[in-house]
Amino acid sequence: MGMMPPGHGGPSMGWMWGRGRSKPADTGPANSGLTGDPVIEEPQEPQGPKDLRSRWRNLKQSVRGTAAALPRVLRLVWDASPAVTIGLFAVTVVAGVIPALSAYTSKLLVNAVVLGIQVHAAPEKIADTIRFAFGPWKTPAFTTVNGIIFLAILQLAIFALIAFLSTARNITQQLLQNAVSMRIQLMVMEKAASLDLAFYEDPASYDLLRRAQTDSINRPVLMISTAFGLVQTALTFATMIALLVLVSPLLALLALLSPVPAFIADTRYGWRGYNIARWGSRLLRRMNYLVTLLTTDSYAKEVKLFGLGHYFIERYRLIG
Repeated sequence: MGMMPPGHGGPSMGWMWGRGRSKPADTGPANSGLTGDPVIEEPQEPQGPKDLRSRWRNLKQSVRGTAAALPRVLRLVWDASPAVTIGLFAVTVVAGVIPALSAYTSKLLVNAVVLGIQVHAAPEKIADTIRFAFGPWKTPAFTTVNGIIFLAILQLAIFALIAFLSTARNITQQLLQNAVSMRIQLMVMEKAASLDLAFYEDPASYDLLRRAQTDSINRPVLMISTAFGLVQTALTFATMIALLVLVSPLLALLALLSPVPAFIADTRYGWRGYNIARWGSRLLRRMNYLVTLLTTDSYAKEVKLFGLGHYFIERYRLIG
């Protein structure tokens, strides 16, 4: 075992690298989190976009990079499970048009209730007949009461369909996640089997492997789900705008302008969250390693022999 007792510092572990070998200051055993200075520098504050033109340029670069990576990610997810991928896309597309259908049905229901009140107030002046149009399809003639009942049942069916689609999307996404996870784990294992021992002894290189093993398992499905979600949002937005235009063009214009503040906030602060998450991946790897040393049987004898339990716990507190 290469673990050292608490009194030993980083330089005593230099045999792992060989004498005279140079390495960057942020790599090596002294900076692995097990020994050396546990104080981690604050994440650097990158220069983000300052004005609208810079934000627009940054958005175009992000869209271009995402568009370039999306086909490869889609191919990876498709190879893992084509049927589940199609199912997830179909459920997402159907869910995109349901909100407009629900809103339109609510409009018809309100109009039917108003007509029913008018018929009840003056039955001799207003005919107790109503029909509903859903695009090119028209329903048979109903009395106002029967029409209200019909629309209420239809609205209930729409709500049930929304709940079903939400459940179906969660199930298909989980199934796809499991399939992609197994595929990526096999790819990581095949790559890890081809690496030499020096790769595992370099913290910077080991971080790459850990990120590939952990982050890449969830990110492909998350990226595809987000892309499908954009399709769903676009369908919902387009259908709702079409309905609002029929009601009031001003409302449609306000709906078009309402996402602008969210877009500005996202482009201003979104990259900061990514930068902090990337910076924190090293800390998580170190903390997980210390937990593994204390909670698995592989290192139990050495930990007990050298009395390293309290030392590792203190390192965990300092790093965290």
